[in-house]
Amino acid sequence: MEKNRPEPLYKLKGEPEHFVTGRLPSGAQWLMSVVHPHLVAVEFDAQGNYVRAHARAMPCDAGRSPGEQVPDDWMRGWAALNAWASETGLARTTIAVKQFSLPEYDLRIQELPPVWQELLESSGGPDEEAREEIENWKKADLFVLVWGNDYEIDQAGNVVST
Repeated sequence: MEKNRPEPLYKLKGEPEHFVTGRLPSGAQWLMSVVHPHLVAVEFDAQGNYVRAHARAMPCDAGRSPGEQVPDDWMRGWAALNAWASETGLARTTIAVKQFSLPEYDLRIQELPPVWQELLESSGGPDEEAREEIENWKKADLFVLVWGNDYEIDQAGNVVST
């Protein structure tokens, strides 16, 4: 009888001005970012299981609708996100989570970059060069956090490429 292998954990270390990671005093793990027109925090339990997503509207100037974007929204959003992190007592650190997907935020962890995943799932499949690149990727033990960008991440949680 074959033993069930535990789901792998994927380490994520915050990447300035892209996403924030950390732990709350309760032990919950959070992954946060600015996703205009919202601030989003994805909550995982201490074992890395997805729990829920939290969203707050980004602050906006009086007389302007929340969805209307202006050039300083990015800085204002990050200031608000940092304030939210402080308000919750978030201790910024590397987190370890299980694979998940939140289509409403175009957010997910996957083992391969989207273009290679699509090639594997297509009827023609990858050509020899692509198969070699995929094998090299797997040997490097990388994964992808997709959230606005494709963040290629090593096993220590560091973003190595976007």
